[in-house]
Amino acid sequence: MKYRLRRLVAVAVTALVTTLPTNAHAAGYQDYRSCDTTGASGSATVIGKYRLPGGYAEERSVTLGVKDIASDGHHVRVRLLTSRYTDLSIRYWPWRANYDGYGTAKVWETTVQDAVDGIYNVGVEVATFEGDDRLHYCTDWF
Repeated sequence: MKYRLRRLVAVAVTALVTTLPTNAHAAGYQDYRSCDTTGASGSATVIGKYRLPGGYAEERSVTLGVKDIASDGHHVRVRLLTSRYTDLSIRYWPWRANYDGYGTAKVWETTVQDAVDGIYNVGVEVATFEGDDRLHYCTDWF
């Protein structure tokens, strides 16, 4: 009798787990996005979980990179973009700049978390600047 009850419970749990909906936002995973604009090439890699409704917001590991691809005297920047789970509004994270000139690349390792509103989607923005004026830019969303 005990064996039969254990087996019945095991079958029920297996059936429940295999019928639960799978959602890329629920599982830990890695996303990579990149874009090129006049004078700049950049990318973002995000590793971790997203927030589900009524769920939680985990800290995610982020790698940002940008390369200056034009000998034009301008510097290049990259930043992370996130959309909030609560209202899908966009949060613009701080720029990371490469002032080292043509042919150089920089990479930054950091983390991102929005414990209040959660993160629904993630993007990358890459731009060429003259001082604080953005000249050219591109974005790519996960």
